[in-house]
Amino acid sequence: RKPFVALFGHAWQAQMIIAFLARWRTAWRAARPPWRPPAAALRSGALQLLHLFENSASGLLTCSHDGTVLLCSPVAASLLNATPEAVCRKGIEHWLAPLVDCSQTAGPLLACGQWETLAQRADGSEFPVELTVSETVLDGTAQFIVIVRDITDRKLTQERLSFLANFDSLTGLPNRVLFRDRLEQAMARARR
Repeated sequence: RKPFVALFGHAWQAQMIIAFLARWRTAWRAARPPWRPPAAALRSGALQLLHLFENSASGLLTCSHDGTVLLCSPVAASLLNATPEAVCRKGIEHWLAPLVDCSQTAGPLLACGQWETLAQRADGSEFPVELTVSETVLDGTAQFIVIVRDITDRKLTQERLSFLANFDSLTGLPNRVLFRDRLEQAMARARR
């Protein structure tokens, strides 16, 4: 038997009490004011977010839809060899290769998702980066949050693995895997 039925003896009595409690809880929730965190908790939360922003291992940027950099973390500025103020003075298109073809669309310069592109340092040198772009609304204005990670080491490792897979490590000559691949390509061309 169910606990309420065992307590009252009849199912209809248990159902009436459960319905009364549900109506009372709904009325009580509607009557009380919404919960708001105390001001000290808000200040503490803001300080935690500021600490996270300044000490994140990845670079963080916030941008408007027109590509204006609104905020730049110290890590992002360090990746770009510039000060946060210098990064904010120039548009995102100065620092990052475009993710979308701006000649085709009049929309935003960034697209949400995870991307690999090239970034340009203040001295003009380029390096590969991985971007994670998400969109948010703050004070009624849509903004992009861009997480920037330098992937130079990853790209070098990929190139090295590709070389080792296709060339002899001692002589640097093509190995059997590369030979078979090129042979299959030549045979496919000959068949056409």
